[in-house]
Amino acid sequence: MRIIGKIILALLAFVFLLFLIGGVFYFVEAQKIKEIYGQLGEKPSTLQVDGLTFRDLNKNGQLDVYEDYRNPTPARVEDLLSQMTLEEKAGSMFISMIGMTSEGDHLDLPPLTFDPLNIVFTPFYYLMQKCWCIKK
Repeated sequence: MRIIGKIILALLAFVFLLFLIGGVFYFVEAQKIKEIYGQLGEKPSTLQVDGLTFRDLNKNGQLDVYEDYRNPTPARVEDLLSQMTLEEKAGSMFISMIGMTSEGDHLDLPPLTFDPLNIVFTPFYYLMQKCWCIKK
């Protein structure tokens, strides 16, 4: 009976260690991402038009065609491209997919939860990114 107790205690200690390591890796990645987005400046304000809310993405205080989701996609694309410089157009080809929350905020890391799988697998995902296993 003592052997079973020691095995259970060792397993619990191992799981706790995995949670601890996962939390540290998650925190480190979250801090890196926070620093990167800090370079973007202030978040865009919102505009109220016809009782609807829009994000003022270029921060010019007016609702542009591309910011208005009621407009057809081709018109929005054409308007955005007409406002972009050549450097911005070229740079957009190097942007990887960024998730968005329902509020329009960036979502690069999964939300911090107490989901055991998220916490346990975060360090493994981080290590695979830093090695050769996952190429961005």
